[in-house]
Amino acid sequence: MPDVPRVHVEYLNALNAMSPGDALVVPEGFPNVLAALKNMPVRRFVTCLNWDYIYDTLPRDSDWRALGVERVLTHSPFIGDFISWSMRLPVTVFRWGINSSLYFPPAEKNRPNSCSSPGNRIGSTN
Repeated sequence: MPDVPRVHVEYLNALNAMSPGDALVVPEGFPNVLAALKNMPVRRFVTCLNWDYIYDTLPRDSDWRALGVERVLTHSPFIGDFISWSMRLPVTVFRWGINSSLYFPPAEKNRPNSCSSPGNRIGSTN
């Protein structure tokens, strides 16, 4: 993003080393981390790869703006549109995937495959 400089990546064990203006990036399912660090003078971003449980994990009648989030990063334009509409936050949609010119299976292993999912979310009682 043009308004966010490149930064060295640290993990939660380095929170005491964060300085004003540093960037904190939290996955969409951890608003409790954002709430716990609400008073830290850092920039807050959320990565959102799944829209399904965003509001399930947030306090009632709240959104990421109340937790100081300034921007959301997502891979999906649909998730981006949903967040822009529901939370009125800026969203950056990034491209991701495998660079097939660098990583590819041997031709003899390139056969059709299929997979299935039970369709239930993790933690679902259904």
